[in-house]
Amino acid sequence: FGGKCLPKDSNALRVLAEELGCKYDIFDALQTDNARLRGTLTGKPSDVETQDD
Repeated sequence: FGGKCLPKDSNALRVLAEELGCKYDIFDALQTDNARLRGTLTGKPSDVETQDD
């Protein structure tokens, strides 16, 4: 699944979870998989950068 808001929103949820002392690996996996999928489908790297990039 995707859309322009997905990377931004899933990163925001990841940061919020970490601030609350929780670690949900699913958020990291979502960003990694969606960036890889976008590159596979379009031949372009993800156009969304996070502080982790």
